[in-house]
Amino acid sequence: MVKQIGQPCSASLVTTDPGIELHLNMNRVGQIEGRYELRNFRSNGPSLSGVFEMDQSYLPGLIEDVKNSVK
Repeated sequence: MVKQIGQPCSASLVTTDPGIELHLNMNRVGQIEGRYELRNFRSNGPSLSGVFEMDQSYLPGLIEDVKNSVK
């Protein structure tokens, strides 16, 4: 997404843990809408979900945080 500013695109966070989903969609002006869902390991268990918006200037820090969390 950082390299494609000005072009609509999307990304999804893939985790090894079940129950965590994060999807990002960027529009032509660099605004990003995110959707997340955190749920119990059982598919019929409770879940927490929502949406958020941010601009592309937050992406480098977000990417760096994800890289640091897997070290």
